[in-house]
Order: sequence, then C-alpha cells, then structure tokens
Amino acid sequence: MTEAEAVEAPGCGPGRSRCESGRSLQRAGSGDHSGLISLRCLVRHQDARPGGRGRRRAARRWWPERGARSAGHRFPVPLRGTGKRCPKFVVRRDMSFAEDWQTWKTERENTLADPYGWLALVSLDWLETTPRTYDGLPGEWWQDDDAAYWRSEGETQRFELVQSGAGTRVTAGDVEIEIARRGGYLIRVHDPKAPVLRDFMGVPAYDPQEQWVLEGEYEPFDAPVPTTVGAVVQGLSHVYEAPGRVRFSFNGTEHTLTAFNGRNGGLSILFTDETSGVTTYAANRQLAATPRDGKVVLDFNRATNLPCAFTDFATCPLPPAGNHLAFGVEAGEKTPYERG
Repeated sequence: MTEAEAVEAPGCGPGRSRCESGRSLQRAGSGDHSGLISLRCLVRHQDARPGGRGRRRAARRWWPERGARSAGHRFPVPLRGTGKRCPKFVVRRDMSFAEDWQTWKTERENTLADPYGWLALVSLDWLETTPRTYDGLPGEWWQDDDAAYWRSEGETQRFELVQSGAGTRVTAGDVEIEIARRGGYLIRVHDPKAPVLRDFMGVPAYDPQEQWVLEGEYEPFDAPVPTTVGAVVQGLSHVYEAPGRVRFSFNGTEHTLTAFNGRNGGLSILFTDETSGVTTYAANRQLAATPRDGKVVLDFNRATNLPCAFTDFATCPLPPAGNHLAFGVEAGEKTPYERG
C-alpha cells in the first residue's frame, strides 16, 4: 500500500533522491500507508512502498542533537527536522526488553522527523481538469483521466501514476511538491518549516510489556486476494493485495487478522481494537510482522500510527473488514500529542 509511508522503515528516514529545481524525483516509501505495498505500485515503481485544501506556513526552529541515558546506553532524541543522520549507537547483546524497545522507538521518531516526511505536509489540493494555479506554487496544474500535468516556464511535464501507489515529487525552492493518484490526482506540499514538524515532541506510547508479544500462525492464501478498503478521506477507497491471514489467541480466544504485503517480504497488518478512539488513534494502527516457517510474532508494543494520525493531509487506508480486535490492545503508540 502507500500511506503508511516511511513509518516502519528502520533508521532515520526513507531514502530520497533530490533533483534540480523543477524536475521530478521519486522517493522510496512515498505512499500514504508506510510499510504497505500496492501490487500496482510494484509494477510501475520499483522503489515504491505502500502507502482538501488549505495551507499553513510558519517559522522554523531547529533542535540541536541531544541524548538521554538509560542503563549505560545513549538514546538520541529525535532531531526535529534538522535533516541530519541519526546518531549511531550499538545495541548490546545484553540489552533488556525495555531498552531494545526504547532503541526502536527512538529510531521511529527520528524517521518521523524527516524534514520532507509526513510531518512536513502543509497542504493538499485535488487537481481539476482545467489548468489553474495554486497559492505559493509555481506554474499551472491540472489532470485528465490518465495523468496529472504541470506547466511552468513554458515547459509541460506529465505524470501518469499508479492508483493508490507511490507518488513522485518536484522541487520548488525549499519545498517538495508531491503528485499522487488517489482516485483522481492530488498535489501535496512538504515544507521543512511546517508547524507540525516544528512542534513535534515524539509519539506517546504505552510502556513496553512482554505480555503483548504474541505468537501466531500465518496462513497464506492460495493466491493473493485483491482487497478493497476505505480511507480516512470520505468517499475514497484503496485496493491492496492480501497474501494471507494471521491467526492467534489472546486470553483463550482465537482471533484472525487479514494481512497486506509489507516491507522486505514482511506483512503489514492494519487493525483497530477497544482502545481505538479512547487512548489510541480512532481510524487505524499498523503492525509489521515477518512470517517464518508458518509462524509469526506479533509484537503489539510496536504497533504504530499511520500518517493520518499526525496530519490532515494524508489519505490513509482503513483496516479491512474483520480486522477489529474485541479487546483493548494497551500497547504500542497512543493518539499523537497533535491530536490531543
């Protein structure tokens, strides 16, 4: 899929190739649900990872690199949009369960702090069939049934993209303009001076508990099943391939979750539970898992929010039918501070 983008990637953020101003570029993991992969996206974009109007601008502050210490380890604090690489640290073999989780959480927050990532979004506009300008952006933009178009300084560029797949970007000064296809075509502006990125304080989460690391069974389908799901944008839908389902037990009751293709041959599971809309984001959370020999470990301590939990300019998918857990998963990320 697409709009869970960049959220599950290890390290400091998605790979990005920059280009000269006005020329297009492709970002790895540029969809609206990071960790999820769209089949159609794979056909057209080798590095794609699945995954309204209004504009806001504000001044930018920068955070220096800082660190906190815990049990002899240095855990770097998110760099809040500096664009610097993450501080390097070594994971000791004797690192405790809580320390290992804290290391993962720090990397996760550094990824979110990418200066051109999801927190940098400041606008979303749906293109029209007639060429028009958009406030603060160069040139004219429009779409037809097949592609999006951008005309600037006498040159017209055409963008034919995969439905619900990865987008592409052009640079304009200090911002990046993302073009994506979600039903029709849209453009979104990623600005390193975005208020959400500037004010990012990390992600609230439940304290890690080993009781939320559950083992289940992975049951692949005979063939991947195209699955239509809704979106946080009313009237929009996404179609992704489900390679199989995960079956596990909790408190003596068996539960089944449909899984989508994730990163590096893994699975991405969208779900809600009895904490959704109470202490966790109402629309969805995501869990990455890797099946091995028919088994799969579900570490709900690492359940993450999708981009739509942080910004109104995302078009994230909703979980597939049946992926609601009838108990409270008091583990993983909570509702972001930005939504509090």
